[in-house]
Amino acid sequence: MTNSTVHVRRAVEHDVPTLLILMRLLAEFEGYDADFAVTEET
Repeated sequence: MTNSTVHVRRAVEHDVPTLLILMRLLAEFEGYDADFAVTEET
């Protein structure tokens, strides 16, 4: 078994585009993508 180190940090502004992609993919997977209304501006 390989040991791995994971670092968790708070999200910062430049993470927003990636987070939005992940949120949209989750909404699609969960079936509520038609109601997904989050943008970088909101």
